[in-house]
Amino acid sequence: NHVQPIMNSGILLGVALVLSGSLFNCASAPSGNDQVVRLYDATTGERLRQFGSLAGQVLALASSANGQRLVTATAADGLQLWDAGSGKSLQTFAWQVPGWNMGAPVFSADGQWLAVVGASSAIGAHEIGIFNTDTGRLKWAIRFQTDSSFGADMPLAFSPDGKFFYTAAARIEAWRLK
Repeated sequence: NHVQPIMNSGILLGVALVLSGSLFNCASAPSGNDQVVRLYDATTGERLRQFGSLAGQVLALASSANGQRLVTATAADGLQLWDAGSGKSLQTFAWQVPGWNMGAPVFSADGQWLAVVGASSAIGAHEIGIFNTDTGRLKWAIRFQTDSSFGADMPLAFSPDGKFFYTAAARIEAWRLK
């Protein structure tokens, strides 16, 4: 059943649902070049908070499983981690995000790790960075050649116990993390 429209104007750039299903984050360009991320109550549609204005278009966003953290990716701001409760920026990760066709970053189930595909200086190549969300430090970097079907939008996933990381392109690969 349709309840009500949440956003009546602007361009929707991305949506990230919190695992409980009670909240969702929405990246939009409501007017001109104002790039913002907002947190809504998924049941009522009430806007709960707005995150700081971003310098560039939001290419991707994701929420942690517990809904306490949000990550945004823009070509201008890079990768930023936000506190969903306060709307304040917690970390800016040293990572060059692709300027187009980017898949969403992925949190591990416990929220300790964040994976994202990044741009590479080599033609036809990308890197996946896996960061510690508490320190902001890059823990692992996986370099890969792109094929005609996948690039920066490559599907990524962590196992529920956080011991493995999966990539899916021409084939599914598992990477042992711990």
